[in-house]
Amino acid sequence: MKSIEVISPGMHTSFQDLGRADYAHLGCPVAGIMDEYHAKLANTLVQNSVKEAVLEISLKGPELKFLHSALICVTGLGAEVFVNGQQKKINFAFVVKGGDVLEISRITQGNRVYFAVHGGFNVVHTLGSASHFHPLTKHLKLQKNQEIQLNKVSLEFNKLHLNAHVSVENQHYFLSEIEVEKGPEFKQYAKQLLPQLKTGEFQVSKKSNRMGIELLPALKLTSHSILTNVIQPGCVQLTPSGKLIVLMKDAQVSGGYPRVLVFPQRSMDVLSQKRVGEKLYLCFKQET
Repeated sequence: MKSIEVISPGMHTSFQDLGRADYAHLGCPVAGIMDEYHAKLANTLVQNSVKEAVLEISLKGPELKFLHSALICVTGLGAEVFVNGQQKKINFAFVVKGGDVLEISRITQGNRVYFAVHGGFNVVHTLGSASHFHPLTKHLKLQKNQEIQLNKVSLEFNKLHLNAHVSVENQHYFLSEIEVEKGPEFKQYAKQLLPQLKTGEFQVSKKSNRMGIELLPALKLTSHSILTNVIQPGCVQLTPSGKLIVLMKDAQVSGGYPRVLVFPQRSMDVLSQKRVGEKLYLCFKQET
């Protein structure tokens, strides 16, 4: 079976797919890819289903040795990608040969890039998903010296002509305005919340990860706990101290803070690529 050897796993490289959407009643987070647009783009460029698992790579990437030829690509906003020391473009598919070494030395724009291989990875699925989430999965991320098995493919890579240009529509990632929607408890806080959202400039806090992204500064209002209720990725909780926390893919499935806003998936994609300290503004969708 074809495989890839992990020489170095990078800072935080994990298998992710579309997640575990049907197990919240068991207390299981959705998990899955943080930036769906670029992950789906990676699979599309190597002729996979968008449901295939990809490697989600944060800040500093891995070094991988291919033991067989493969059609691969790396997608994202910006990264330094090398094969045997020769730089490669991102958001383009290309062929590597047995013995080639891929290195993603650093991410130059955004927080994450995605790596896909034609045919997909032959990885264990738990509750219908390959997404890393410890302790549901044995590990939290890729391990050094791990051997990644690949699924069998029928393509003859040496006969591929990869000259087609694919339009990458990710310009909205570079805007500071992020679109939000009203959450279930929005009306209770609208009078104080709306003026602060219209004039407020937020930054991504250092206290941000795959579970949630905290926005600073805190709002000048006080919230009160609610009866524990269902929450899901994209919900924005308002804490008693006025902080907004955007729940991301590894978030818990219930909570007792008011859900004042909701980030649609497109906005979650963008937020996942905003770096600590980066300024952003929250706005509501224009009525048409």
